[in-house]
Amino acid sequence: MKKEEIENLKEECLKSPPYKKAHFLKLLWENNVRDEEFYKLIKNISNNNSAVEAILNKIFNELEIMKKEEELISNYKKELSKKNLKKEDRFVIYKKISNLKSDKRKELLLSGLSESSWEIRDFISNIICNDNVFEVKDIINIAENPLWLVRREGLKILGKRKEDILFDYTDKILEDTNADIKITFIEAAENIGGKTAYTTIYKFKKDSNQWVKKRADKALKNLSKSLEQEMLIKKTL
Repeated sequence: MKKEEIENLKEECLKSPPYKKAHFLKLLWENNVRDEEFYKLIKNISNNNSAVEAILNKIFNELEIMKKEEELISNYKKELSKKNLKKEDRFVIYKKISNLKSDKRKELLLSGLSESSWEIRDFISNIICNDNVFEVKDIINIAENPLWLVRREGLKILGKRKEDILFDYTDKILEDTNADIKITFIEAAENIGGKTAYTTIYKFKKDSNQWVKKRADKALKNLSKSLEQEMLIKKTL
């Protein structure tokens, strides 16, 4: 949710009757609103409503856990800064970070996308795909990173999340000299699917790199089948 939408939701929560407050509180928490003072205010005006009290207790417990985790995150950050730390040990730390509840895990996981180990990058990429603490703007920053290894992960994530904003990068990717980036983009577009993906991938058929052309041809065949199936379904409806 955008900042303005969050503020509107807070206002609705304040004005609404108790049976609606519980719903709004759940929505706010799911959208990463960690405003402890706001939740305390709601507690003061909730008149001991059981539904509201139940969700507020859960929220305060989560906030307490997050506070305790901040020290852990600080320690993990120090460990990861050690240049001689083995890949296996780094991987273990990132796995521990991914299990934390604190929103501050976000910074460390994002930095992990520049790790030299593809296993670590792939692990973090999958975490980002399924963790709603990472917003679309975070993925865009990854896709625009100057390091191609990081940029590639950003494209993969946009594809897995089926974010149409991926297609905004078409012209830029067409001009990119890195074949791996182009192939990743094609795979991400194929994952999103649809007519836009088809027409976008078609532009890579004349690429100078044979592996890019082969991947584009394969994606186009797969998309043709799925689009044909869609047309058949629509005809039967």
